[in-house]
Amino acid sequence: MEAHDSSLKWQMRKLRKTTVSIGISNEADTFTATGEVVKFDGFLHVYRESIDEEAELEDETRLLPPLKKGQVLQNQGIIATERFTQHPPRYTEASLVRKLEELGIGRPSTYAPTISTIQQRGYVEKGEKSGEERSYNILTLQNNEITDITQVEITGAEKAKLIPTDIGTVVNDFLMEYFPNILDYNFHRQRRETIRRNSGRREEMDGYFE
Repeated sequence: MEAHDSSLKWQMRKLRKTTVSIGISNEADTFTATGEVVKFDGFLHVYRESIDEEAELEDETRLLPPLKKGQVLQNQGIIATERFTQHPPRYTEASLVRKLEELGIGRPSTYAPTISTIQQRGYVEKGEKSGEERSYNILTLQNNEITDITQVEITGAEKAKLIPTDIGTVVNDFLMEYFPNILDYNFHRQRRETIRRNSGRREEMDGYFE
């Protein structure tokens, strides 16, 4: 059944979304809701890939019902959820490879040895980190009344991530302090372009001497 769904996925049209901003106001103050309206669900009508639960929940909260310009909206309630700043997620092996490709560092043949080396030398460890409980508030305005609810969430949990060790942190700090130009993201890309240019010039010189 999965193979059948996958074939339908590629045969159907792509998912199309549009982002809208809605101003709701019967007074001087304005409330704005920004989200996405699904104009055509495409292959998601029959197929949906498994994704991270938190990412899926966050994506669902950005969806808005179908709307028309000038449509009269009834205020059913306003919800304000407390949110905290989160650090960027740590890399998995797959996400690290994607980042290396994006930055132009290395080649496909070097990705696996690189990830293997940093683990063998004890710079990072592949593991899991249990999350911590954190309380947050949800304010709801409905029927001219405000209710305040406190809920608890698990934050900071990580699975199959590359977690830096103490020695990895020390080595990174040392290299960043004394070799910042080599650790610059553009260093490898610039070196590769330089080698490519020099290689082209060498071929031109070889042709000239021939």
